[in-house]
Amino acid sequence: MINEAISIPRKTKQKRPALNGARSHGDFAISKQASPPSGLAGILGPTHGKIPWKQIFRSMKFRVIVWANFGFDWGFYIVSLELPFYLFHVLHLPIMKVNL
Repeated sequence: MINEAISIPRKTKQKRPALNGARSHGDFAISKQASPPSGLAGILGPTHGKIPWKQIFRSMKFRVIVWANFGFDWGFYIVSLELPFYLFHVLHLPIMKVNL
């Protein structure tokens, strides 16, 4: 009969193992060992573990933020540098009107 049920295997979400007994928070693992307060940590209060800077700097999310910031800054620099040139040489506006 055609009415038989078709079984489609489901994809199950696998848990990522935490590194060295650390608890996992998103893409980063935070160790449970408390570091002694020093610098800002002593001023701001107790810390919840070591900050995983290496994992943060190597994550794709961080790289996307850096490249987006670079692109915005580069675009702003190019527009602010070339806009007076364009207004003066292409649109033939007087230099006093070009001055921002």
